[in-house]
Amino acid sequence: MGEGVQYDEQIRKALQWIDLLMSICLLSFFYYQKRIKKRCKFEVLYVAGVGSITDFVKLFGTSYVPATFKIANNGVTFPWSQYCGWLVTCPVLLIHLSNLAGKEVFNVRRMMKILVAYQILMCSGSTASMMDNGYRWIFYFNGWAFQLLIFRYAYEIFRESVATMPARAVPLIYRIAVIFYGSWSGFGFFWLLSPTGANVVSKETAKAAYALLDIMSKNLYSMHGWYLRWYILRKADKPTEFVQQEGSSEENQPKELKILLVEQDEVFGYFFYNMLVQHSCAVDMAKDANEVMQKTLTVGVQYDMIMINHDLARANNYQIMADIRKSLFMLPVIAYGRNIPKDDMDNRNATGIDDFLVAPFPDSEIRNKMTRWSRRASVNPEIMQNMNNIVAMANSPATTGSVQAGIKHAPMSAGKPVPMGGGGKPAPSPLTFLSGGNPLLAKMGPRAGPTPTDMKPPAYPNPTFQSIPEGGDEKKEKEKETASLNSKLDLLMQQLVDVKTSTNQANLEMQQRLEKQEQLYQQQQ
Repeated sequence: MGEGVQYDEQIRKALQWIDLLMSICLLSFFYYQKRIKKRCKFEVLYVAGVGSITDFVKLFGTSYVPATFKIANNGVTFPWSQYCGWLVTCPVLLIHLSNLAGKEVFNVRRMMKILVAYQILMCSGSTASMMDNGYRWIFYFNGWAFQLLIFRYAYEIFRESVATMPARAVPLIYRIAVIFYGSWSGFGFFWLLSPTGANVVSKETAKAAYALLDIMSKNLYSMHGWYLRWYILRKADKPTEFVQQEGSSEENQPKELKILLVEQDEVFGYFFYNMLVQHSCAVDMAKDANEVMQKTLTVGVQYDMIMINHDLARANNYQIMADIRKSLFMLPVIAYGRNIPKDDMDNRNATGIDDFLVAPFPDSEIRNKMTRWSRRASVNPEIMQNMNNIVAMANSPATTGSVQAGIKHAPMSAGKPVPMGGGGKPAPSPLTFLSGGNPLLAKMGPRAGPTPTDMKPPAYPNPTFQSIPEGGDEKKEKEKETASLNSKLDLLMQQLVDVKTSTNQANLEMQQRLEKQEQLYQQQQ
């Protein structure tokens, strides 16, 4: 045996030993994570376990049948253990790759195409390795054709993962992509250079290259895949260590929102849970309407919004939304999903859903939705205090600016109608506005307004502004401020009408409940 061949054999054995030891270490680590930490799925545990067995066979059993056997017809030595190891581990790695971007963008049809393409690839490669004539190149290039098909689907998966996952996961996804494309391409390339192909390098060199590629495609891929799924996407131990998204600022990043996440699927629930935690949100989870009611009606617990899986929200003709709106009519509800019908988005008022999030859930979209709806989420359940806060905000110097003196309005006070301009007509008090003339709520204070049978919102007069004297640039500046203030006041008045409309139904239900209780009390008397 020549020195060069002996040197290649030493390198091959060294790499195979490294592969075996890494597989055993990863098997022990993944088993510990599975049994003790409950943070490991079967894919990486399976690959590490089977990889340890096949690596052991490659080191100590290649001289025995069937690990290696010679074909009688042409005398070609076929490395059966090598192809067997690839056949029993790579499909599981491809299944893991297919589900890399998460359940909401998981495509079963695409995964089946990948697995079928891999089966044809393995049949073509093993057939080419058993032949010693020119026909083997037909099978070789046929295998490459299906290899490229797998690469195409893998590109779609990596692209979806970059768009779906948190920004902290993107560099790791790029590393996984480099490992995948580099190792899987290397097998075909070194087959071409091996004695089975063009006979450019020795058999030992080809085996050493295969051992190195096995380390990359199995061990390194498994390590990165586990780290991505359990330490970045879930990170159950210390989720608050998630870094802030790139491009986010203190102004548009919601802080300390308390969100109730309604999700029945545990895997995707943890995925979405950590996406919200990354946005500095405190998240509780519920699986059905009963848990939602139990958590939201708990004394001392106030949620800023609810995020619910759209499929769960629309089940049984939106029954869970009806249950939520009976008691939580003001709480914003955002539904998320992959394929949300356009009719549902257009008829959101009928479904009780305020807004929608559609996969792949970009971070900027999640941040914008939470920023938008956290404004309504900040409404205090004590409506009386909240209404006075709204009007007080309109009267604040920061809101009115230099034209505050020209506005004819004053703060509301409980039980006393105050003028708001527009001909000097009085506007109802916050209590009157909420009660809608409900006699059962009249005990809380003076009331005035429509009867229970007439629930139309009161016609509020539009605020009027005093004329501003001529003044050139100063006049234009004041007109601009006046127009801005007009839009703010219109928005506030619309919010008042929205509150009125939302509370009317609650008042009716409260009246019915009190009437039933009074009837029961009279019957008992």
